[in-house]
Amino acid sequence: MKELAPILEREYGLMLCRVEELAGGLDRNAKTLRANCEQGVFVVKLRSEVADGWDIARRLADSGITEVVAPVRTKNGHLSAETKSGCLAVFPFVDGKNGFESEFTAETWRKIGDIVRRIKSVEMPGEKEDVKDFMPHVGSAPILEQIVAWQRAGTEQEVCSVLREHFQTIQSLVLLEMKLTVNRIKFAGKRVPSHTDLHHGNILVEGKGGVHIIDWDDAKLAPKECDLMFFLGGGIFRLDSDVERHFRAGYGDLVIDDEMLQYYRVCRALEEIKAFAIEASEEGGLSEFDRAESLRYLKGQFEKGYIVDLALG
Repeated sequence: MKELAPILEREYGLMLCRVEELAGGLDRNAKTLRANCEQGVFVVKLRSEVADGWDIARRLADSGITEVVAPVRTKNGHLSAETKSGCLAVFPFVDGKNGFESEFTAETWRKIGDIVRRIKSVEMPGEKEDVKDFMPHVGSAPILEQIVAWQRAGTEQEVCSVLREHFQTIQSLVLLEMKLTVNRIKFAGKRVPSHTDLHHGNILVEGKGGVHIIDWDDAKLAPKECDLMFFLGGGIFRLDSDVERHFRAGYGDLVIDDEMLQYYRVCRALEEIKAFAIEASEEGGLSEFDRAESLRYLKGQFEKGYIVDLALG
């Protein structure tokens, strides 16, 4: 924290007055701070390395999509600044609530649909490159190997209990991922700017109704279904059926590749199971409280109407 003030002044021309850590978020690899400066309030994100998605966010904001919360450029035009342990990026502070903190109105969902449509319409360099390099094939073997290893060692009993209970479901996901991955070359549709984690926890709504999309760290160019899975058919958090209707009203004409949509749901389900299982285990290196939270999230993936159910539906 001591090095923050001189970095902000040197790289951004910002005079730091007060800083506090912001709670929330599931990214264990980043720390997010609220920085009160003489020039205003900003969010500072500390990471071990530069996020590839920051460039996409900046390009979207520069193209006129002001709802995208993109990194502020340094005085030298960069999107991040070096720190002793990695890097930091500075973002405008948005005084708003996300979809976990406050229920979005029909009008908000329509606005979100319109914003996502405009994001998908932005042309970016590299859009015609080989699409298969940008498909999120996660590989199913590691999670199965981890389950077997834990069971043989007799460790991580709580985590193994959850995974054993849903082992057949996990196997079904693995087989489906293999099938869709083999066929994915036919998915070579147009790649467009994609947030890749566009759940309503990454959407902020201000008091006057302004909508902003945050946390673009993992953004990439991908088929539109990569983001649309968060709004169609219940999303990944069992959204009300009216959400899709309002979202579509804002988005406009929408043609969906159902197999592509399922591909991304399957990948997301396996990624979530693997990540939460590791975080709930001792080798995840988290506190007892965070491990318990991760175990709760792991169990939640298999509830009716959530991502696993949708992926296999």
